Amino acid sequence: MRHFLFALISIVTFISCSTIEDNTPALQGVRDTVLLRTQDSRAIFNEDGDLLIRGERGAEVISFQIKNQAQTQITFGGQNNPSIATYIDENGKVFTTESSQASGLLDFSFNGSSAVTGNFKFTAFTPSFADTVVFSRGVVYRVPILTPVVIQPEIEDVDDNFEALINTTVFNSIVINHVVSGNVLTVLGRTSSTNIAVSFPLNSNPGTYTIGSNPDFSAAYTTPSGISNAISGEITIIANDQENNIAVGTFSFMTAEGFSITDGAFTINY
Repeated sequence: MRHFLFALISIVTFISCSTIEDNTPALQGVRDTVLLRTQDSRAIFNEDGDLLIRGERGAEVISFQIKNQAQTQITFGGQNNPSIATYIDENGKVFTTESSQASGLLDFSFNGSSAVTGNFKFTAFTPSFADTVVFSRGVVYRVPILTPVVIQPEIEDVDDNFEALINTTVFNSIVINHVVSGNVLTVLGRTSSTNIAVSFPLNSNPGTYTIGSNPDFSAAYTTPSGISNAISGEITIIANDQENNIAVGTFSFMTAEGFSITDGAFTINY
């Protein structure tokens, strides 16, 4: 009898975590072992044509950037994968699938031109690989596709953070600061002898931007030998709350001197 009750409880738990209670839009998934059901969900097409799907519950955020809408199944993880799954926890810590160790799937379809529906799972990491998050039994249900006017989320009481890998070596920031010059925000992470700088326009909307295609999107790595400017790479703006002056993003780039900066992530109060 005890085994039967345990099995029955397990079945009920699985059903409650894998179905939608009514016909309202929803984005939810099991984060490690706890169901996270977002309170607000939406999708947009950014200026590069990428589909961005986002769900929020308080400070927690689940988001997907889909590069190719011609595919019905999107994979996450691996090297140079333009499709990205991201989770931001209640403390502002960023987990992404932008690494070779990450993985995931999103099966999706469009409900006409007004909504998107699908299922997902993914394993994401912080840039230093110190922390991992696993989402399973994820559901995207009739999330509305809005016009390209991006509604910026409010992010409050978040500590500055700056992480990256330099040729697979962890870059540990001692000091994190920023510089605003005209309409360009530069975020800097410093150690005792090196620093990384990432620059982008103050009014940047969420999306991924190629370094070099716009002079306002740039990055550099500085050592005692001098400045090594990025010759290729990407900056992804995950959130940019211009009312509260807080930006969250990720980055990766290469320099002509052979420095490979990967798994970069920042949170900055500017």
